Amino acid sequence: MDENENLTPAHVTWSIGELIPEIADQIQCEVLTQNIHSKRIENIIALKDNNVFLGKRDNSQLCKNFIAVRNKETKAVRWYPVDNFFMKSYQPKKNRNLEIQENEGFKEAAINLNKNMGSKKSKTRINMFEKNVRQFSNIIKPIKKAIKKNNLIVDTEVNLNPTIAVTYLPPCNRNANIVQDIYKIDDLISEEIMQSLEEYACGIMQTDILKIAADSKLSPFFLKGIALYPKNLVNVKLLLFVDNLLKFIKEPARVIKSKTHIFCPYSDAINKKILDEFCIIGVNGIRNRPPSMCDKALCYVLTILLILGDFTVDISILSGIVKTTYYNRLPTLMKALGAQSRRNSAVIFTLKLPLVQLPLSTRKKYSI
Repeated sequence: MDENENLTPAHVTWSIGELIPEIADQIQCEVLTQNIHSKRIENIIALKDNNVFLGKRDNSQLCKNFIAVRNKETKAVRWYPVDNFFMKSYQPKKNRNLEIQENEGFKEAAINLNKNMGSKKSKTRINMFEKNVRQFSNIIKPIKKAIKKNNLIVDTEVNLNPTIAVTYLPPCNRNANIVQDIYKIDDLISEEIMQSLEEYACGIMQTDILKIAADSKLSPFFLKGIALYPKNLVNVKLLLFVDNLLKFIKEPARVIKSKTHIFCPYSDAINKKILDEFCIIGVNGIRNRPPSMCDKALCYVLTILLILGDFTVDISILSGIVKTTYYNRLPTLMKALGAQSRRNSAVIFTLKLPLVQLPLSTRKKYSI
């Protein structure tokens, strides 16, 4: 660096030991300045023989430090601000490829050592391992050859089991001629449930949005939905039903097992539907909610959101409402329901005819 450039004095703390005055003049010291994201960063590098020390600025202190320099002739004292640096030994990162080669060499040496000087048990184990490797090599070669010759398709991932698809998906008319006939509200929610929500939904229709937000019975999702979709009596009832299913998915397992817990405080019909269709009673009589039941509840939620949104839904509305594990499954469930994502968006899905095939598996061709 230029000698004329003004530098702030540095107070250095060493991670191990202290600097001996006798060897202070043998240490080469440089200040490395970098500009990262329009921010000036200074580091101190100290060299002694083959040892390298790197010092980073210590910003954890709550106050500034100063040093006083006294002129012996004039007796005047001048104060200078000091930057604190913490010095520690610098160890360069090893090359990953060299490290892998070293490990392979060590494994080979250990195997040879066990062959020559190991116990009978270790020798037997090594012989069995080498035999299995040879057998695997002999088997894999003709398999690769057959795949290449016949251009076979290999199933790499199963996203939705066929039995689960038939059992847990909402009632669907896959032979419908128009989109409106694929999913119908009457097939998803009974008239009894719609009637049980009449009084509570009418109260919401006549209530200010601020009072609705203060209602402890409603979740943040309901507030999103009431602002996103047209506010009419049927839509409010559908959002209330979806709101209860989402709260059911978020309930802890101990709450699900409780026989006295009420899922919906303002509709006995919804409470009964959740118990009958989205819970499983074990052999010991304890109520359970396996992941498959959560998938079923999410399928009902997504189907009703499709109906509310004129058969288009933005699944990001459920971001932060359901757990990340369930949110990541939403695209798969949307495809199972027959919806297709837009080319320019991975979160907006539209129900179109003809319906896409159920995503029973994701198939991928391997070229060898």
